[in-house]
Amino acid sequence: MHYYFMTEITALYFNGLGDGTIGRSETMIFTHLKKKGVNVIPAHVNWRSDEPFTSIFDKMTSKAKGLLKSSGSLALVGASAGGSMAINVSKQLDDSNVQAVNLSGRLRRGTLPSWDPRKLDVSAHLGTDNASPSFYDSIIYCEDTTIPNLDKEDKDNITIVKPWMDFVVPLDTMTIEGCETIAVAGLWHQHGIGLGLLRLPGILIE
Repeated sequence: MHYYFMTEITALYFNGLGDGTIGRSETMIFTHLKKKGVNVIPAHVNWRSDEPFTSIFDKMTSKAKGLLKSSGSLALVGASAGGSMAINVSKQLDDSNVQAVNLSGRLRRGTLPSWDPRKLDVSAHLGTDNASPSFYDSIIYCEDTTIPNLDKEDKDNITIVKPWMDFVVPLDTMTIEGCETIAVAGLWHQHGIGLGLLRLPGILIE
């Protein structure tokens, strides 16, 4: 069940793995979405920093609370690494006027063979100079704490958008049982995210 009746929807965007910089293609899509009634505000999550997940989580929750208070309703949109943050923050807010959308984002560890580069610890680059422990911890928190505590109302306000194919994030780690899942004709990771972003007006406005 969606609760958006305003002419413009505010969406807080949790970016994928990186330092929080928004790329040119994302900026172009955000401009297009603004014309369609969705005002996307980047959260600029720096997954590469040494800041612990709990601190980043608290900051993102506080930012979302402020936007919810000023707008009356809020969409939390997470792309790739940001997907788990969107789900985690949505449960933390626990408000029927908040909707979460996961765009090709990993929400669980998944069961993969030791050689698969999509294993969570490898995807988070643990043990390297590019390690993203906050990303790793966000997935663990999502799987172990957030998802088990989602009730029916929570799940009614979560939409999963996943591509046909993805060689970065395993498809079976993107979904949550009981949540609406939309498949887009994405043939690779970024393609699926882009198509998902373009679907936002139709997902959020009913």
